[in-house]
Amino acid sequence: MANYIILLLKGICFLQIMQAISATGHVNIQVQVLQYDNPLGTSFHGSDFTSQRKCCDKGQVTACSTTDMCDSYFMICVGGIATSGHNSHCSGPKVTTKVFRNANWFGASHDNILSQSFKWDNWHAGGIEYVVNVMDQDSGNDELIENFTSTRALTVGSSYENSTEHVLSFTNFVSLDLGIRIWCQDGYSGPDCSHKCTNNPYSVCIKNRASLLPSCNDADVSSFAFTGTWNYKAANLQFLLMKFVLQEICPKAHNVHVQIVHFSVSGAVEFKATCDNATISSLMFSTHLYILSLTNKAALSHYFPGIPLKAPSVTQKNIRGANTYMILRALSYHDSSSTCKRQSCNVQITVCIYPQKSCIVMSSKVSTTNLALCSGYVIDRSSAGLGQPVTYFIGLTSLTSLNVEVKYNGRSKWHQNNQNLQAYTAGATHNESTNYRMTIKSNDQHQMLVLDMMVWCASGWYGDHCQHLCHSTRNKMCNKDGNLVCIHGYGGHSCSDINECSGQSPCKNGGTCKNTIGSFICQCRTGWIGPTCEVDIDECDLGFCTNVSSCTNSPGSFHCRCNRGFHGRLCTDRNECKVPMKLCQHDSTCLNQYGSFACRCGKGYSGARCENDIDECSLSICSRHSNNCTNSVGSYSCACGAGWAGKHCENDIDECKSNPCKNGSCSNTIGSYKCNCYQGYTGKHCENDFDECSIVTCANNGTCVNLHYPKRYRCDCLKGWDPKSRCRHHTGVCKEIHPCVHGNCSNKNGNYICSCNNGWTGKNCSIDLDECNYHPCLHNGTCINSKGAYTCQCSAGWTGKNCLTDINECATLHPCKNGGKCKNADGGYKCDCTAGWTGQNCSVDVNECDVLNPCQNKGSCVNTVGNYTCQCPLEWKGQNCSSDVDECDTFHPCQNKGSCVNTVGNYTCQCPLEWKGQNCSSDVDECDTFHPCQNKGSCVNTVGNYTCQCPLEWKGQNCSVDVDECETFHPCQNKGSCVNTVGHYTCHCPVGWKGRNCSADVNEYDMSHPCQNEGSYVNKVGNYTCHCPVGWKGQNCSVDVDECDMFHPCQNEGSCVNTVGNYTCHCPVEWKGRNCSVDVDECETFQPCHNKGSCVNTVGNYTCHCPVEWKGRNCSVDVDECETFQPCHNKGSCVNTVGNYTCHCPVEWQGQNCSSDVDECDTFHPCHNKGSCVNTVGNYTCHCPVEWIGRNCSVDVDECETFQPCQNEGSCVNTVGNYTCHCPVEWQGQNCTVDVDECDTFHPCQNEGSCINTVGKYTCYCPVEWKGQNCTVDVDECDTFHPCQNEGSCINTVGHYSCHCPVEWKGQNCTVDINECNNSLCKHNSTCYNLDGGYTCICPPNWSGKNCDSDVDECSSSPCKNNGTCSNTNGGYTCICSSNWNGNHCETDVNECKSSPCINNGTCDNKAGSFSCKCTQGWEGRYCESDIDECRDTRNPCENGDICSNTNGSFVCKHDSTSSTVPLTSYALTTPAITPSQTSSITPAATTVTNRTNTTTAALKPPQTSNTIPAVSASTQTRTTVHAATTSTQTSSTSSTATTSTQTRSTISAATTSTQASSTRLRVTTMTRFVRLEDAIHPRCTSLGWNISLDMSILTQLYPEIKSDQIYFGDNTCRGKLVGDQLVFLQGFRDCVTAERISGNTILYENELFYAISDPIHPFIIRQYKWKYGVECDISRNEATSSHVHHNVESHHSVVSGHYSINLTFFKDPSFMNQLPGNPVQTNVGDDVYVKVFTTANDWNIKMRLHTCYTKPTEAAANMVYYIIKDGCEVDSNTHIMSQSTHETRFVFQDFVYFSNREGLNIHCNATFCETKDFSPGCAQSCTSHENQALIGK
Repeated sequence: MANYIILLLKGICFLQIMQAISATGHVNIQVQVLQYDNPLGTSFHGSDFTSQRKCCDKGQVTACSTTDMCDSYFMICVGGIATSGHNSHCSGPKVTTKVFRNANWFGASHDNILSQSFKWDNWHAGGIEYVVNVMDQDSGNDELIENFTSTRALTVGSSYENSTEHVLSFTNFVSLDLGIRIWCQDGYSGPDCSHKCTNNPYSVCIKNRASLLPSCNDADVSSFAFTGTWNYKAANLQFLLMKFVLQEICPKAHNVHVQIVHFSVSGAVEFKATCDNATISSLMFSTHLYILSLTNKAALSHYFPGIPLKAPSVTQKNIRGANTYMILRALSYHDSSSTCKRQSCNVQITVCIYPQKSCIVMSSKVSTTNLALCSGYVIDRSSAGLGQPVTYFIGLTSLTSLNVEVKYNGRSKWHQNNQNLQAYTAGATHNESTNYRMTIKSNDQHQMLVLDMMVWCASGWYGDHCQHLCHSTRNKMCNKDGNLVCIHGYGGHSCSDINECSGQSPCKNGGTCKNTIGSFICQCRTGWIGPTCEVDIDECDLGFCTNVSSCTNSPGSFHCRCNRGFHGRLCTDRNECKVPMKLCQHDSTCLNQYGSFACRCGKGYSGARCENDIDECSLSICSRHSNNCTNSVGSYSCACGAGWAGKHCENDIDECKSNPCKNGSCSNTIGSYKCNCYQGYTGKHCENDFDECSIVTCANNGTCVNLHYPKRYRCDCLKGWDPKSRCRHHTGVCKEIHPCVHGNCSNKNGNYICSCNNGWTGKNCSIDLDECNYHPCLHNGTCINSKGAYTCQCSAGWTGKNCLTDINECATLHPCKNGGKCKNADGGYKCDCTAGWTGQNCSVDVNECDVLNPCQNKGSCVNTVGNYTCQCPLEWKGQNCSSDVDECDTFHPCQNKGSCVNTVGNYTCQCPLEWKGQNCSSDVDECDTFHPCQNKGSCVNTVGNYTCQCPLEWKGQNCSVDVDECETFHPCQNKGSCVNTVGHYTCHCPVGWKGRNCSADVNEYDMSHPCQNEGSYVNKVGNYTCHCPVGWKGQNCSVDVDECDMFHPCQNEGSCVNTVGNYTCHCPVEWKGRNCSVDVDECETFQPCHNKGSCVNTVGNYTCHCPVEWKGRNCSVDVDECETFQPCHNKGSCVNTVGNYTCHCPVEWQGQNCSSDVDECDTFHPCHNKGSCVNTVGNYTCHCPVEWIGRNCSVDVDECETFQPCQNEGSCVNTVGNYTCHCPVEWQGQNCTVDVDECDTFHPCQNEGSCINTVGKYTCYCPVEWKGQNCTVDVDECDTFHPCQNEGSCINTVGHYSCHCPVEWKGQNCTVDINECNNSLCKHNSTCYNLDGGYTCICPPNWSGKNCDSDVDECSSSPCKNNGTCSNTNGGYTCICSSNWNGNHCETDVNECKSSPCINNGTCDNKAGSFSCKCTQGWEGRYCESDIDECRDTRNPCENGDICSNTNGSFVCKHDSTSSTVPLTSYALTTPAITPSQTSSITPAATTVTNRTNTTTAALKPPQTSNTIPAVSASTQTRTTVHAATTSTQTSSTSSTATTSTQTRSTISAATTSTQASSTRLRVTTMTRFVRLEDAIHPRCTSLGWNISLDMSILTQLYPEIKSDQIYFGDNTCRGKLVGDQLVFLQGFRDCVTAERISGNTILYENELFYAISDPIHPFIIRQYKWKYGVECDISRNEATSSHVHHNVESHHSVVSGHYSINLTFFKDPSFMNQLPGNPVQTNVGDDVYVKVFTTANDWNIKMRLHTCYTKPTEAAANMVYYIIKDGCEVDSNTHIMSQSTHETRFVFQDFVYFSNREGLNIHCNATFCETKDFSPGCAQSCTSHENQALIGK
């Protein structure tokens, strides 16, 4: 805990806070705040110095007012900030000052100036960082005012007085000056205080050398230590020390000088003092304190009030009877030998003083750890082993010599005897004694003991050796020779008081003299000190002047010549900023500094006085967005470029604020802006209409007509085509034939779809749907089917179309009786019965007696109807006999004054002793019980009492009073003396008589030999006579002769007491001895002087010198100070007390003598009723509030009559100290001026009505269910709103309504369709479609029935073709086909040609169910197995008479064999004829491509292609398969304008085989000119990659609008290079998202080309495919490659989110009947996809509101999110919300894909769930308009 000490050091008066630090360090640091100025009163926001500044007491930067003051404090860190991880801390000491409330500045003269002192053990030379945070204390987190950091290398002093004050100045928003001193800690020295030296009570360390305590000539330091808090001003310390030195150490000195050295951190003060230029003797202050207490001197608190001081360690020995006192201490013991240097020694030092042989044994265990070697001396640092020096206080009868003996470990080491003490002179008192130091050495000079001692005489003894006995009196003192002389201050023959103040005053220099008994006191004027005010205080030496060029001391005063920047008598800091002349120019801020000032310049100025203009342009202050910088006086200007603004052109201009975009939204960009055009517009400012026809194609020869926004465009179609589908779909089916009987018809791709009404099904909605098969009637209701509908007969408790609505029996039947509360339940109700009733309807009485046993405490229970009654015992009451009856108050049962005490369930009578029993009615037989009659009295019992019959000797109630027989009976005769005894009497008979009553004569001789001391006996009747020897007398010779009367032996008024045969003298207290002739020393013996009176013995007497408060012989008579001194001032009445007096002061005065004014305001608080009290001298004044008057503000003012305060017709009633306004009900407040908020006060609007207060009134805005003034009239919602839909029946209730819905519906208003599909009614993997009010099952082909649970006999429809045999199975069928057919229905012809049945190069022609071989010439037969013998022909094929010779498949013509060898001629047919009905097409894909660099060959095949070509005269549907071998192509064509189709076959003889393939998935449209997409695309590949070329001239014929940059390979990053008319793609297999897979030994590479139209705003979205062309490259060694047609199918899947599950299903049609199967589902780009978002939650008090739906190409593609619905709004132009209900939302969107991932979309939908009644903006399906994101429409 910190010790707070006030200092005066080197003349600087400041408040210093000492913070005790437990660690031992090297340096002491003092940090003092010299000056602080925050002229603007501002701070940063929070603790971040990079934030904006604000006013301290405000949250914003405004002109801070003068009342906006910071609560400032300082956090100072020495050593800099260190960082460890994320934490920072101060490397060295850190201190936080107290808070200066409402302080924006203070200087060195400020009362709150602060200094902090602390230790630091990590000091180092060189630069050290000092960090200062100036803080503002706030109610929340404290805020930073300023942060400063400075690194300085400061010098360190050896001590405080040798240290230098360094000033650190900081200036920014505030100015701050710190004064820093650094000096070595105690026991450390050196330039960095790193060298440690020994310092303990036995030695001091001077210049790093140990020595003994210095002698008087060494300018010794006297020190004392104290702890605790001292509440006195620092300036007093110097004077207190000086007063102490003058009065206790140097009482006779004329010139005393005290200089404070320093305060140590431990709390000790060191000071130097001289008395008349002589240094003070070395004494520990604690020793003085002990001696002062022994000699009755004034306590030290007289000099230092309130300071607790440490008690000394003193051992007392032989004090009683001593005439000489001695203080003896062992200062040090030295042993220069090696005896104790390496081992522990038990040292025992014995000191004996002779002749009385008073011995002191000083024992110490000295260990090497406590020894220090310094200058050849071994010093015991352990303080003699006791931790502190021990002082021995010894009383002696004489002072002769001293012997010393030293033992080591019990063995004598050395000794010295007869050390003479006569050479030491004893002081008259301890103050006048001398501190002697005796050095005793051993004979070999190796050991040395140093003793410190003081010797003075005991009270009453005087002389150099205290040999004279003398007793001083009150006004006389003994001199050195033992003679009485007048005490100083007394004179004359009788040593009376001298009035020193009479005549010439002894007080000099204007001091005021005040006489005291035996002395006087001088009250000195300022600037003087000393007993007679003769000592001038050297204020310059005391440091009164700081910051001065010179200080001149003068008698009683001083003069400071201040340095620049300081002023005033004490040269305090001058605040230059407060002078009238404006020092800082150009509106800059002046900051005061310690001894100076600084200017914080405004922007544009610099210099010491801010007199210089700054050329900001030279500093490149304008940003790079400016065109030019122009400097001006005190400022500058930046000429900003387009799109930029701000002082430095640093702010981007938000051009969007000027609304430049005509038909679009504006997005600001850096230095510019961008217009995001609405759909239908384009151009920089969206000022041009967008021609959608440039990107939209109307199919089937439709014409696109561009329209102005918002209509965009339209398609003018040929007859029979639907413009809404862009001429893609047929129209008129529904209008022409109206096929849907009970439903709505929708045209679809040349067909129609029927959306059936509830209760109907079938293709044409003509089949009645038996809803009863689906069990629509819930809760055991009976279903009755009817045409197109059904009826439910509900079971009890249910109603509605589907028996779904619970009947509220509570509202209709009120079934609960006897106060039971009805709670409606599903299909019934429940009664919560009141106590006493049970049963279904609370009609059965509960027998509480049997069920509950309610009656407690033996109460009898009687059941009643609906309740019970407890008949309680007398002691109990209450419903259940559980309340205790207070019998005492009710029955008063206790008799005969018995005291009744109630208990739980009973009572207790505390009876008088005479009575007992329950009610104190039985008499107590006191005789048997208490035996009251004592002394054998006879006891007789009576009713309520008893009587004692006593013996004669006793009387009283209990025979306990003794009868005085002597008085009553006079029994003693013959003058016998009667003595009454307890219960008896005794007769003391005269001599000669005996017997009980002295009636018998005594023969005295025979009886008792009465004559004593050898007296002779003579008997007489009734008497006798003794003849006594000499020395005795009396009746029996037993009376001693009284020597006292005869001889008077006792002298000096001694009292003589005769004894048997002798006498004794009782002497007065002043005398003693046998005859009181020896004088008694009363002072020593009796200590007669009380009340601190001083006793002086005299011969036969003594004298008491009394304190001023006492008088009398023994100072026991109180002095009446009131009469003597009249001390009480200001009419105070004086009351004398024992040893003191008391002044009873008037209430206006206080203090010991009624001289201090009483602050009646603080003491009595006389001003009532919040009156403001102002104290005056001896009085006070009350400033009253307006409501009160009078001296003490206690007289009430009638405000009603005086001020008439009540407004608005309020009536005023005066009250004590106030008034009350009785306001009309519409008004309130003190003066009826505050409107009553009836809404908050009365809450008049009921049933959740919204109340709006008006002036003097209110208005209720009622919910729709209520109306009326206070919303208390129920609205019949059934009649008013007809809320129940779908034939629901409405029942009005109080404040609400209830809809009883048909079985198909539910919800608040019967608008929520019940999803029967949730019950899994549809079997065998059929698809269930929920309908409004029903459902339908879409069965797989093999099942039928309502729930698809009936097997279909497929064989009945003869599904097996080509004579296949049908076998029906459960849920299916099997076709057993002939050998020429296969497939599920035997519909697939077996291609026998695959087995190559035709030999001899015959061509196999597959046919339905068969095949035929077209044989080459020379062969015939089914398989061309038979050779035709051409030579058998009737016509010889050989000419010229050659001989025909048949060969296999041919013939040879030979010449005659007789001729020479004839060459043979062979024939082969190479090209067949093409018939007119056939068309031939040879594609580049038929060419074999060979890679000659290795043995691998690769060939490409034209893929299956889907494309759309602008309409020409006709179109054909083409299926194409191209192989590297001979290709046979089958082409079919279907046209809407013709019914014929042609089949084209093409045979190419480039190879030896022919194959036929078919595909049914995609469609290729080509022109009749037979210019096809395949003609334009030439795909090739090698083992190195793709080599694909596209003929742009052909593509332009097919697609006139096509551009080369709209054709992509794989993704939108891979585009071809245009070389002439050829668009070439040269890509590696690792590029362009090429897929790779391995099949056996073949590597398959797959990719596709596509022509796509992207969204103009969001280019990463594909809005339309024109065509796609898939390619595949198969790489295998030594084989030709093959290619095939590939088609991608887009995929979608749903994501659920939220607390409730949400589901997404996708449909093909707007009626949501045909669900898209699978997950992911498959659809085509540009198709309309119908989405149903719903929840399966069963809680109809919760509604779902669709919030957001968006797409992403993949889950990870967060940067490509595309919203189609956002915040409940349609943001995609091709997305439309179709319907909404409580748990479902339906919408449609147009399918699209991303360039980056054309495999599918990820669709995410988020929904919000709210209570059904919640219509807040977040829970309503409201739509806030958003910018449209796309331009492409449907």
